Amino acid sequence: MDAPLQICGFLIDMDGLLLDTERVSQRCWETAERETGFFMPEGYYHTLIGQSMTSIEQRLYEVMDSSCDIQEFLRVATRVYMDAVVKDVVPVKSGAREFLEYLDNSGIPRCLATSTERDLCQHKLERCGLIKHLPLRVCGDDVEQSKPAPDIYLAASRKLGLNPETLLVLEDSQNGLVAGMAAGCKTAHVPDVGRVSLEVQVKTDRIYRDLHEVLNSLEREDISILH
Repeated sequence: MDAPLQICGFLIDMDGLLLDTERVSQRCWETAERETGFFMPEGYYHTLIGQSMTSIEQRLYEVMDSSCDIQEFLRVATRVYMDAVVKDVVPVKSGAREFLEYLDNSGIPRCLATSTERDLCQHKLERCGLIKHLPLRVCGDDVEQSKPAPDIYLAASRKLGLNPETLLVLEDSQNGLVAGMAAGCKTAHVPDVGRVSLEVQVKTDRIYRDLHEVLNSLEREDISILH
């Protein structure tokens, strides 16, 4: 059995970790492909999970056919996605509310660290009622480079005033896990729709099925909070 994971706080991803929005996003990209007639390489969508729209745009220019109007493709994908998250209920992942309430009640430091731009991040958190649990947030437009670069997690560590090596990153995506490792944080993988390579998985400190399991680990002190 692994020794308890001793940390001072959490750095928490949003989409695919707290919010069940990656499936919504995938459907929107597929709609954009059908509407525009331009298709990403097979399986390429999964490599984009966890990145900002600026990074995604740059990467699409690298792989899409030269005849593809990238701007139109992104306009359609963004329109469909915004319709979904503005008009529909923003779905919360199982265990997210209970986990965040436990952090509140226990006074455990945490900061949201998401590639989503600040205005959209705030909208999502307000819509689903989680915003009160996450007063500290670092968003994709707050930093120079998005995940898998370490910028977001380094900025979130500074916002908490804690050293990165004392913090546990909770992530669903490969890009997010790589970013957390590059920042020097401890990392835990909570799987969602994105594929994470075995090479990255074996480097994580923990793998949890869901946030219920993360909460259980706190309660039984497999994750121990240093004060």
